[in-house]
Amino acid sequence: SSGTGCPKLNCQGIPQQYKGMYDCEKCKLQRATIICGSSVKSAIRGTCSETHCAKCCDKSCCDADPTCNWKTPDNVCVRKVCEYTDQQACVNDPDLLCKWDGTKCDPKPCGAIFVREKC
Repeated sequence: SSGTGCPKLNCQGIPQQYKGMYDCEKCKLQRATIICGSSVKSAIRGTCSETHCAKCCDKSCCDADPTCNWKTPDNVCVRKVCEYTDQQACVNDPDLLCKWDGTKCDPKPCGAIFVREKC
């Protein structure tokens, strides 16, 4: 990834049909499709916001932060969530996002997924 995309679009660029008409703030991802328009609003604080990892649009930026992981083939930087190898650390996750399934640590359904990626 070149680092030229929009963080809230998972580091993808603005589609050709919207270039020159809209910037990153007026575009959003909706079910994996980029939609741009004057009615698109930025995330409401406290309801839905990007993790700090999402601001990294290239692997070197992502690798520099120990709380982030670079995911391929999507080429997106996401927050490390529930990557604990022992039960105690898993169930004591500071954000209470994880559950121990008997052999590995997994995100709790629903909420943890949105925090891991973005809303």
